[in-house]
Amino acid sequence: MSKMDLKNRKFNASYEETVENITALFEQAMGRKPGDAFVPIKSRPKLIEVFRFILEERVIHTSLDRETLANIHRTVEDALPADIEDVEGFHERPENPVEAFAFVGTRYAYRTTKDMIDDLRRMNYDDVGILDLAIEVAVANYWARTHRLLSFEPELFYVGFENFRSTSV
Repeated sequence: MSKMDLKNRKFNASYEETVENITALFEQAMGRKPGDAFVPIKSRPKLIEVFRFILEERVIHTSLDRETLANIHRTVEDALPADIEDVEGFHERPENPVEAFAFVGTRYAYRTTKDMIDDLRRMNYDDVGILDLAIEVAVANYWARTHRLLSFEPELFYVGFENFRSTSV
């Protein structure tokens, strides 16, 4: 460990360069160009690079189809607490195994059970498919919080949310 270089590295790309680097991937993933969507974080181009990595995972590496992605994104948005009273306790899980997995992954991931994983296996998800589901649930949770924090439109990265407007706080 003492020989590892753990220093932060300077991010040398400009806003324009990072937008240029993400545009083709963004267009492939979302079916449109990003336009000026990233202007709110113009002073932090490294964040755009994070979004590029997320899209790269979605476009190049995942085994999930767009319908499953959209289902996870909707489930994550619906699972987020609407107010402070909605934070604690147990909540009814959706019956669909993918939605249940996304719901539990959003509310309290540590409550994921072997039975839930077995339900996904019965839907023909193998280990890689279950990993892809877990990655997309994590990404959707990241995006749900990021779009609220930075006042982005939710549909910037959600699949199937063209007319979506968040009602969560």
